[in-house]
Amino acid sequence: MILHGAGERGKDNSKQLIWFWDAKKPSPMTRPEVAAAKAFVVVPQCPDGKQWVDVPWAKGSYKSPEVSEPLKLTLDLVDSLIKELPIDADRVSVIGMSMGGFGALDAAQRRPELFAAVCLLYTSGAADE
Repeated sequence: MILHGAGERGKDNSKQLIWFWDAKKPSPMTRPEVAAAKAFVVVPQCPDGKQWVDVPWAKGSYKSPEVSEPLKLTLDLVDSLIKELPIDADRVSVIGMSMGGFGALDAAQRRPELFAAVCLLYTSGAADE
């Protein structure tokens, strides 16, 4: 599961793919060694005006709020895919970039039994996105 940053929010279901898919050049996702890994990748898109975690970024600390609608829907999707597809439930990972890093931490805190690994990528200026 890959959670994008604030700059990729929208409703086009493609903006969030910018970091690993470019129509002008071959995607690393199609390399033979990646395709042979037989991995399932979920890259949901957070809607405009929403966040993976509903807290003000500049505050610095917060009490954990209710799960945001975009993150709840994403976790529900992952649960559904684990039931429907041959996914190894012991190897589910979450990667988050910037705003998505906040979401990845929140998801792992809420569902520690779901994730085998969490990877956070930070880009400067997240509070400005």
